Amino acid sequence: MSNAISALDGKAYAGFVDITEAGLQGMITLRGNLASAAMKKAVKAAIGVDLPAKSSIATKDAKAAGWMSPDELLLIVPYADVTQTIESLGKALTKEHALVADVSDARAMFRIKGAKATEVL
Repeated sequence: MSNAISALDGKAYAGFVDITEAGLQGMITLRGNLASAAMKKAVKAAIGVDLPAKSSIATKDAKAAGWMSPDELLLIVPYADVTQTIESLGKALTKEHALVADVSDARAMFRIKGAKATEVL
């Protein structure tokens, strides 16, 4: 098995803002009935946060759940925790109609710092 590397391998830019690649980040798409008790319990057990309200993010330490649509969350976990988190969610949601997918390598994350950071966004 190959070693995981981030999409831009640590590239950075320094100018009117500083932009650096954040490195490997675990991301899991979770789709299903967000109103179900089983879904709420599974997310809380897996990453330690309650389901976020519409258009918001719930965070705790290095983990987060972001509302993406009425039936979808994006879960953020440390890259090394993705497999275990997916297994935990899968077991907890066996009786639910749900999709749990690793999308960690489908996106890159960046840190933007500087006085004009909001203008870059």
